[in-house]
Amino acid sequence: ARLGAELFARKRDGRGQAIAASPEAISERVLTALTRLSAEVILETAFAEDGLDGAATVAHALVQRAVDSHPGFARLSVALDRPVIGLGASAPLHYAGLPPLVGKGCVVPEDTDVANALGAVVGQVRVSAEARVSQPKEGLFRVASGETVRDFNDEAAAIAAAETDVRTIAAGRARDAGTDSAEIEIASEFRVSTVEGQRMFIEAHVVAVASGRPRIAV
Repeated sequence: ARLGAELFARKRDGRGQAIAASPEAISERVLTALTRLSAEVILETAFAEDGLDGAATVAHALVQRAVDSHPGFARLSVALDRPVIGLGASAPLHYAGLPPLVGKGCVVPEDTDVANALGAVVGQVRVSAEARVSQPKEGLFRVASGETVRDFNDEAAAIAAAETDVRTIAAGRARDAGTDSAEIEIASEFRVSTVEGQRMFIEAHVVAVASGRPRIAV
């Protein structure tokens, strides 16, 4: 990490000067920027929960002055109504400077360094795949799934092929995402019309959703 900071600090600005005098200086600037951005994201979320336009509200000059604790005849402040919970191994460092910006304390649990890892273990992998079946001309049913396009002369056969395709694709994506025991559910949505009392197939959208517990590395 220190070597990376040293190399980054040597980068030149528009005047040809090093952007930082030392790896410690560039690291401090990065930490300050990260803490400030974290505060703005937290406040944006809080404003959105209160029914406001979160992004626009946090960008407002008055809110920016409040977060900066800008001095002046009119002093402004903004504060959350509850503490921030910091999770992750870097939380003690990244959130140390957060309380003054959000007007509330930051609680870092004792086991915060493994909190994200625990969440990954008990979490769920969820991926999806979809296919479309169309009828470009009467009696011709076209299945488009992934990069494959196939034609069928029967609607039922086309739908069955689409379901098989999305099941296979979803299962592969689930394995790539980290689960070997995915459960797959398939749903189909049809668009049809009635012409002179006869059912006319227009299009079908077939979606497979695969979900399962992530595999545990050993």
